[in-house]
Amino acid sequence: MLDHYLHTAHAADALLTPRRRIPISLTPAQLGSAPEELRDRREALDWFTAENPVVLAAIEQAPAGFETHTWQLATAVATSLNRQGRWPALAAAHTTALNAAQRANDKTGQANSHHGLALVQTRLDHLADARAHYELAMDLFKELGDHNGQARIHKHLGRLSSDRGDYREALGHAHQAFTHYKAAHNMLGQAIALDDIGRYHVRLGGHRQTALSYGRQALALVEEIGDINGQAYTWSSLSYIHHHLGQYGQAIDSHRQAIDLYRKTDDRYHEATSLTDLGDTHHAAADPTAAQYAWTQALAITDEISLPGTAPLRAKILHNLDRHPADVPPSPENNPNLRP
Repeated sequence: MLDHYLHTAHAADALLTPRRRIPISLTPAQLGSAPEELRDRREALDWFTAENPVVLAAIEQAPAGFETHTWQLATAVATSLNRQGRWPALAAAHTTALNAAQRANDKTGQANSHHGLALVQTRLDHLADARAHYELAMDLFKELGDHNGQARIHKHLGRLSSDRGDYREALGHAHQAFTHYKAAHNMLGQAIALDDIGRYHVRLGGHRQTALSYGRQALALVEEIGDINGQAYTWSSLSYIHHHLGQYGQAIDSHRQAIDLYRKTDDRYHEATSLTDLGDTHHAAADPTAAQYAWTQALAITDEISLPGTAPLRAKILHNLDRHPADVPPSPENNPNLRP
């Protein structure tokens, strides 16, 4: 049973992320486990929707001797749960996975579980806990000589630095991520690192063509390998760069490209964040009606998948209504979802 779910979940996750960022070597499935044959992304999404409760139960209840199945199942289901904003469930799965990997003295399992927990704690805004897990993961990936793992940790540490406004430190992490991804021959990773380098350059006040050049290099790479998620992220990065350069029309076009691609992959979380960013760009471009429409679409998604931390988005909507009551329906009284 565990072989069935592990191998099917791994195959489904590979359909959602064709160029896997976390390469895992699975043990061969036992005869009779009969992993399902999934043909495309839609079938993978449908399988996760139907089977996620069973996979989560299998992670929690796997008996002694199946520690590798436990952490690999948690890793395989992470993309699906993350895109749906199901972070408490994902945190529980990675915690169980980490305990299992520690019992087995499996350093690869421990490194990946720490990385998974760090991502979840970041989403839940528990940044001190996230940083602690990232640092533990980094130590293990260094010990293992895992360039992909070290690159991923540098990427996320860079984003933590960026969130607190230290763009110089963030840029250093992004360059280190690129170096490790290049050593691992990971083209998707290199593209993501180039995206981040472009973002941090623009925030440091670098030359606009330098920032855009990194974003365009990244887009060429992800288009070459055909990775839809990578393309979505790259368009988001280009929209970020254009916005901060005051090129609002180009930023809006890039936002829309990203949103269309996130919808194709059913990535509800990033669809919501991109709609929020699109609203911010419309607002900066002095279009309160378009901003309100994008923000309310984002709020509908965040409410649908019960994302935490929606107070700032609700505040934007209400403030926009207060400032432009004639241009921006509906009123808070007619839409209870807007109330704090």
